[in-house]
Amino acid sequence: MPKLIVGGYGRDIVMNFEDEVCRAVQNVLIRRLSLGDGLFLRSSGDSDGQPVTTVIWISPASSLRFEYDDEKLPELNKKLAETYWSVIEGSGGLVLPSQGEIDAWRLEDEVGSTVDSDSNAGAGQRD
Repeated sequence: MPKLIVGGYGRDIVMNFEDEVCRAVQNVLIRRLSLGDGLFLRSSGDSDGQPVTTVIWISPASSLRFEYDDEKLPELNKKLAETYWSVIEGSGGLVLPSQGEIDAWRLEDEVGSTVDSDSNAGAGQRD
């Protein structure tokens, strides 16, 4: 599973993500940090079966490492990256969604694509 590893806290902080989330987080963190700006990153999940929320400050001086399970980077989900970027621009931080929220977004996209395909399928037909 892809992960973001943040150093400099006495011990590394490791945040595990799905492929597309990790790739989008990598994209927006690089964009933000290249501007010389920092941000808060908040993620919720569980540790040893207990629910936890982690909030960390990431600055241009932070030691970051992204690790993926494959030699090739996952394709960037531009919609997800732009959503994260909008949140950062508006609040100076990023609250990462839960896996359930990401699954709901995927379902909305799939339903929207199906509806669009169905409505376009009959566009050239006449009664």
